[in-house]
Amino acid sequence: MSDNQPLNLAEATRRFLASLSPEEAKAGQPEVQRFVRWYGREHSLTGLTGHEVANYAARMPSSDTDYLKKFEQIRAFLTYSKKQGWTKTNLAAHLKVKKGKGKTTAVGRQMAQGMSLTQQGYDDVKTELASLEPKRAQAIEEVRLAAADK
Repeated sequence: MSDNQPLNLAEATRRFLASLSPEEAKAGQPEVQRFVRWYGREHSLTGLTGHEVANYAARMPSSDTDYLKKFEQIRAFLTYSKKQGWTKTNLAAHLKVKKGKGKTTAVGRQMAQGMSLTQQGYDDVKTELASLEPKRAQAIEEVRLAAADK
């Protein structure tokens, strides 16, 4: 490809992946290739707009366990493209991470990873459950009355 002809996404991706270590290239290739397929391999890199990049980011499923990792791989590709002078603007600035419904606390992260419970802890939880069960009917009735008040 000549220097005066704009790079297409396929060639820019090839050059980007070649600049990475083999481990980084192997890890980043699937998501960067998915990004390229989304727009088309022959799509001009200079024709890519911030709005298009933001649209792609909005369609990435945030429920994916590797969401942030994939997001950063696309960001690295777009940042590299700017540093190489292939784009006039830093398109990575248009990538916005979706905000979650709430912050994940340290306890929430620990629970997601799995926890083990000692016999004493298990017995304590069973005791607490037994003490809460009689209050269940009262709580249901209070919710029903509150809903009826609306």
